[in-house]
Amino acid sequence: MKINDLLSLLKSNRENLESLLRAIEEQKKSLIKNDNKLIEDAITKEEKLLNQISGQQSKILVLLKDLSEELHLNIEGNKYPKLNDIILAVEKNNSNEAKELSKIHSAMKEIVNKIDSAMKRNKILIDHSRNFIKETISALANPSHPILDRKV
Repeated sequence: MKINDLLSLLKSNRENLESLLRAIEEQKKSLIKNDNKLIEDAITKEEKLLNQISGQQSKILVLLKDLSEELHLNIEGNKYPKLNDIILAVEKNNSNEAKELSKIHSAMKEIVNKIDSAMKRNKILIDHSRNFIKETISALANPSHPILDRKV
């Protein structure tokens, strides 16, 4: 039955990861629009989802450890087994559960890669904004280098 619990947790985790990806995309749109209220809302939503995901990850790790003991897996040097180890062990007993675990695992990896990519794009937007602000302040603070060249 722990396999069903793991499947349920992984599905819930996948849904939260999908929501996180949407929140990160909202954050990008709000950065582009320069809408502080939307930025704050997106960040709040992101933080809430990250907390939920973190809690789920803890539960998943406990389940993985319990399942590894139940399936008599010998995990060398690792405190927690990897999901792939569980999938391989379950595959021997129940290929349907293994297929479902594998499907969810692949979907989660894909979503995490999309999240990573979206966060990198947001970082680029933020870095460009910071540089623009820094250069603008430098230009305004330095009267010897005027912003506009009045020679035409």
